[in-house]
Amino acid sequence: MSLKSVNTGNETGYESLFNDFYVRESFETHLCQGDIIVAYESNAVPNYRPRTDSLIILSETCDLEHPGNIGYISFSPIFPLEVYIKSAVKLLAKKWGEETTFEKVVDAVSQKVYNVVNFQDKRLYFLPPADFLGDSASFSSIEQISHINFSYEEDLLARRKASMKSPWREKLAYKAGYLFNRVATPTPDHKAVFTWVENVYKETIKDSLG
Repeated sequence: MSLKSVNTGNETGYESLFNDFYVRESFETHLCQGDIIVAYESNAVPNYRPRTDSLIILSETCDLEHPGNIGYISFSPIFPLEVYIKSAVKLLAKKWGEETTFEKVVDAVSQKVYNVVNFQDKRLYFLPPADFLGDSASFSSIEQISHINFSYEEDLLARRKASMKSPWREKLAYKAGYLFNRVATPTPDHKAVFTWVENVYKETIKDSLG
């Protein structure tokens, strides 16, 4: 079921929300972050066996403009939203067992889908319905990152169906950067932070509670 086929009145509201999402013409001559590649022949890439032929480019545009800086192009697979929904339903049914009801599942899955559509799921990037995606809402699992040699750029350009407008391209860069940030920072000890807050800010919390 695509977002277009779900009615809340006459439209879902997603059509107007994302009507300026895709760039379909006047592309850059080089690949850009957020480019969507459809029907790419994966057997042309050694050791890559995806479950889908639709890809989204994750490499930063500034790097793709200067191929001498990088040797590989990074990308992630695109799947129909139905794949995510089916997986979520199975996990919920396993978790709840005999307490599983249709109403509970619909409510829980709807919240999960909302998180995806609202870009709150850190691992996934939502893509609204488009003809080149089978008129179905889709998502890219950006944590499933793969790389191919830059020599395949022309093959990818030949299969580019769309790119993204601002601010959607910047949102993708933010989400990809969150997962694969070039600057590694130390992660504080979870328990130590809790202890620190309790010891140092105990009175502040008490005063705030009145």
